[in-house]
Amino acid sequence: QTDIEDIQKILGKDSITPLILPPNLRKLGVMSYKGNFTGFFNDLVAYGVFNTNIGEITTDMGFKLKEDNSIFYSGAFKSKRLNVGTLINQEGNLNRLSLDLTVNGGWSPSGNYLAYLDGNIDSILYNSYKYHRLNIKGLFTQRQFDGELEINDPNGYLNFNGRVDLSSKVPVFDFVAEVKEARLDRLKLTPDLKNSNLSFRLESNFEGDNIDNLIGSVKLTNASFYSDRK
Repeated sequence: QTDIEDIQKILGKDSITPLILPPNLRKLGVMSYKGNFTGFFNDLVAYGVFNTNIGEITTDMGFKLKEDNSIFYSGAFKSKRLNVGTLINQEGNLNRLSLDLTVNGGWSPSGNYLAYLDGNIDSILYNSYKYHRLNIKGLFTQRQFDGELEINDPNGYLNFNGRVDLSSKVPVFDFVAEVKEARLDRLKLTPDLKNSNLSFRLESNFEGDNIDNLIGSVKLTNASFYSDRK
């Protein structure tokens, strides 16, 4: 068994400066691990299963620790009913995450990160509704997503393809989003709108953060909405 404090000491053993991992990782608690570690402290592969306070994580991942304590990672990552909301301070909204992804990316001690994800999310509980059949492929940073997200849930379909970039002084929105037959009440997004059904296609290609500096275009087509509420 181990915890983040122990892992932090082991990985930072040969670092010039103390290694400080993201504090939220402490919420993983005391972890048990069944599997293999190969390599060295600054260049290792973890192949096995972690059991944590927030769920089960299976990895076949390589980790490289640089002299400035930045970490680069790549490989396969799986989880079963992972309470990821606990990890990112969204306990009441985001839980029971079951996924199977490949991931390549990095993290720096300043808190910046990037991750290229490719795979599927079998299910995730958000706002008390369990979404099914999500596919994702794209680049994540703390203020940007560039890629494709598809949700093929029994109560609605979503396809997002493009980029949302909030990292620059002027935000950029360049994407196409299509929603088909989203039952908003069943998704628990608008519970008061009984038997609601929403569809639309949105093409966005603009930059700006207020009405005075918007440049570009937004096109909404194939829009329809129905609800029993009068």
